[in-house]
Amino acid sequence: MSDDAPYEEEINKLVAEHGAVPPPYVTFPDIHPFEISWRIGSGESYLMMYSAWSAKEGMGEAQWIEYFRKFPPPPIWLTWAIDCIWSVAEKVEENIGENSDDDHDEFNLDPLEFDYLCYFRRTAALGFGTESDCKRAWEEWVLEI
Repeated sequence: MSDDAPYEEEINKLVAEHGAVPPPYVTFPDIHPFEISWRIGSGESYLMMYSAWSAKEGMGEAQWIEYFRKFPPPPIWLTWAIDCIWSVAEKVEENIGENSDDDHDEFNLDPLEFDYLCYFRRTAALGFGTESDCKRAWEEWVLEI
């Protein structure tokens, strides 16, 4: 049984309707990337289905860039899009060695807690968003909670 088997019907429906499975912020526009909704209930189910679809697609950098041209990320989701395009979390895990006790080496979607500078330059050049827009969105969210 493939990883996407439980989600195959929903994946096919979304692909027929949108050409791809839309990112979480399209389906759930009012839910912040850190909210509990992504770990329980419909948000969790959507992320599991989305992950099954994206793993099956096996998209590389160019395909992810085209995907995010179709579904531009809002500023609060820019770091999530960065991780999709450039697999930042995987690279951080690969680069953390036995000599690292620094908490700053841990991957975090929060742009106030993790250094995304080189990636923000790329997203700005691609027209996806800037560092200041992303950080401002996160700061505003922190004030809301």
